[in-house]
Amino acid sequence: MREKILIVDDEHSFRVTTKAILEEEGYKVTTAEDGLAALDILKKQIFDVILADLKMPGKDGIEVIEEAKKVDPYTIGIVITGYPSLDTAIEAIGKGCYDYMPKPYQVEDLKRIIERGLEKNRLEQEVFLLKQIAEFYNDLMAHDINNINQTTMGYLNLLLESSRSDEQKEYIEKALSAVKRSAKLIEDVRKLKQVQETEPELKVMDLTAILTECIDSAKASHKDKEVTIIYNPSAESQYILANSLASNIFSNILDNAIKFTPSKKVAIDIGVDDYSRNGKEFYRISVGDRGRGVPDEVKEAIFGRFIRGQQSIKGSGIGLYLVKTLINRCGGEVWVEDLIKGDYTQGSVFNVIVPKGRAEIR
Repeated sequence: MREKILIVDDEHSFRVTTKAILEEEGYKVTTAEDGLAALDILKKQIFDVILADLKMPGKDGIEVIEEAKKVDPYTIGIVITGYPSLDTAIEAIGKGCYDYMPKPYQVEDLKRIIERGLEKNRLEQEVFLLKQIAEFYNDLMAHDINNINQTTMGYLNLLLESSRSDEQKEYIEKALSAVKRSAKLIEDVRKLKQVQETEPELKVMDLTAILTECIDSAKASHKDKEVTIIYNPSAESQYILANSLASNIFSNILDNAIKFTPSKKVAIDIGVDDYSRNGKEFYRISVGDRGRGVPDEVKEAIFGRFIRGQQSIKGSGIGLYLVKTLINRCGGEVWVEDLIKGDYTQGSVFNVIVPKGRAEIR
């Protein structure tokens, strides 16, 4: 496809010469003798590049480019002037022009700037298209597939209630567990997208209330196991500075602790204590389990994006990546240690430090 270029200049010789140069390069070129004539042309056509003189009667080059970009933001605007100055260059770039050239120009410089601008345009449109495709699949997963999951869970629960065979119940529970994991993955992706696209406002939150809610939710989500979570809330109120998604930090850690404990009986201990670092005050929340543990060589990797298939941490990726992302946004940290130092197979302790909040600023 031949890219279209509009040359806007009140100097006839400039329009003719530049048009000839660019047509020789294979571009489709249109000219306008001033800014007002250019605006009339722009009502009927969209151009890939606009090459406009800065000072013209009626409308100057910057104004012409601004109007063109209102219709097509990918239009490449290049200002050319016989009176170059730093102020006008800054103004042009600040108002969305791609580049700024003095007259008389070097032909090779002009060609290079146009080629570079068109390449930038192509890349930006490719990125936009890829983003649109990603949005489509995200919406498909978050809505359509999630609706299918919810329907499937409903029927599986009904089937579980009506089943009398232990063997049948076992198979149904396994199927139900798989669908729940699918639903949770979709929810984690949705929340990860939310936290990456916005900067959630930090606010003072009740730590005890968050942990209590997460404990109740974890037990309700894993009725196939006998889950015991020991947590002794402080007699004094404990507040943290976090965002509205803070509960996802602890719900994901608890979910992993239960999921990766092979036994049907799960024991988890939650402790909260004061923690100081670099003059800042935090609460450290420690979640200890007696599951299969995390080997030393993957203790950091499990918080990376979509880590899968690494020894005993298979499938633990996105939940813990979401945990780390949320913690970082709060200004805290997360790390994992062995429950029994030196023997990771005896279980893990996930440590989370979150900045303290003050109740009076709520």
